[in-house]
Amino acid sequence: MKKIIRKISMLALMASAVSPVSAEVITIGKGSGVVWEGLPFNQTLSGSLQDSELMPRFGLLSVSSFEGVCMSTSALKNIGGHMALPLGNSGAGLVPRATGTATYYRYNGSYETLTGTVGLPETKGSTTAGVSTTSPSGYVWCLPPAMTNDFTFYRSAGPRTATLSGTWVIVADGNQKSVEVSVTAMYFGSYSRIPQGDKTVGILPTNITLRISTLECTVSTPTAINFNGVMRDTKSGAELSKLSYPLVATCGQVSDRINANINLQFRALTGLESGNVARLSLNQGGGYITGEIDNVTGSGQCTAATGIRFDNTPIKIGAITSGEASKTLTNQVTWRLCSGGSNLPTGPVDAAAEMLVTFN
Repeated sequence: MKKIIRKISMLALMASAVSPVSAEVITIGKGSGVVWEGLPFNQTLSGSLQDSELMPRFGLLSVSSFEGVCMSTSALKNIGGHMALPLGNSGAGLVPRATGTATYYRYNGSYETLTGTVGLPETKGSTTAGVSTTSPSGYVWCLPPAMTNDFTFYRSAGPRTATLSGTWVIVADGNQKSVEVSVTAMYFGSYSRIPQGDKTVGILPTNITLRISTLECTVSTPTAINFNGVMRDTKSGAELSKLSYPLVATCGQVSDRINANINLQFRALTGLESGNVARLSLNQGGGYITGEIDNVTGSGQCTAATGIRFDNTPIKIGAITSGEASKTLTNQVTWRLCSGGSNLPTGPVDAAAEMLVTFN
């Protein structure tokens, strides 16, 4: 017998979402902290830096509202526990959650790679030369390949490629106002000391409007799932255990009532098993978790790929109309612990995902 433990950490249970089609209005509710996540981006920039000097504020991996330099720290504000770009005086702010890679040639001809994260959970990187980097003093969401000025760092004519992928997160302080604000343009930039070497691309639509509503939802369901001891089965796709629980969403809107779909979004924290978006990987590898919501998703059987998606895809569980002050949605969620095959570990294991309640 072995003990296998799985936990789903629900870090944000009140939020709202943008329609994935033509509508460009993001509606968020009364929650605090992370209240929305979406608008994925994946962009690649390339071209020589055209200058040999490294100045850290011109990062190779940057998210900024400027097209030629990293974002200034003074442009951000602590909102709901996160340093975010304020969206007017709404009480909400914008933060990227991105990972990136940049390749470049050094002045001496050596080839290096910078990899790291920008925004959430933190801005932090490292290079193949063994250098650890973060945003330089006075700047944010900015990764240079080194932290000090160097006149002869880059091979100016050498090729440089930078790739960044991620999503946008909206955070709120819980006191957001019922106003509409426009979302500022934001760029992925890979900068040089001189403008001729700058490469930028927009990564946030400029025609989005943020709408604050009084709609609020909370979800009641176990947040720590313990499968206890199960028999080891090294057959790939074997179901090791199955547990089912109620999943109850309670929503209300005090004033300015709206029509909205109510969605759940799950994001894998421990990864996806073999890239399958319906399989939450065990932290130790060798196995995975699947989920299924009755009458909402497809089958969550271990051999299926139609259950809960762990890639932030909105899963509609119901709706509320402008004529309803409150709504309760009751579903059943089933979690399965599945074998990944011969490399299934023994002993305690765990997996984790975030769940967000969103509207559109």
